Amino acid sequence: MRLLKKESIETYKDDKNLEKGEKISKELIQAIEESRFHVIVFSKNYASSSWCLDELVMITECQKRQTEQTLYPIFYDVEPTEVRKQSGAFGETFAKRRKEEFEGKWRKALQDAASFSGRDLSTIADGHEVELSN
Repeated sequence: MRLLKKESIETYKDDKNLEKGEKISKELIQAIEESRFHVIVFSKNYASSSWCLDELVMITECQKRQTEQTLYPIFYDVEPTEVRKQSGAFGETFAKRRKEEFEGKWRKALQDAASFSGRDLSTIADGHEVELSN
């Protein structure tokens, strides 16, 4: 994030940027709607968080309405097809969420987001994240 700030790119990370005492959902929705870029880091445990999945639904819905926004997925220790198809270790984690009422929206958002061209760390510098700055 330091490199982005150096280039005058403002970043938003919800656990750092939310004011204490503010209602999380309202401020987060505003940040999603006002952002030009959405960088989503998918990991094996990403689907264990209903909050992350809800955010992803908001991002993909916003992406459809606002064509000037760019979605950029990063696949960390998970294959893009695992996210798209909810298979492998990622799928096992997602399966634990299946009984929840939002499963259909989450599944569609995962498929949409994983269809964008992004970075698969397993194919870049043998997974060494530090090499991504190039």
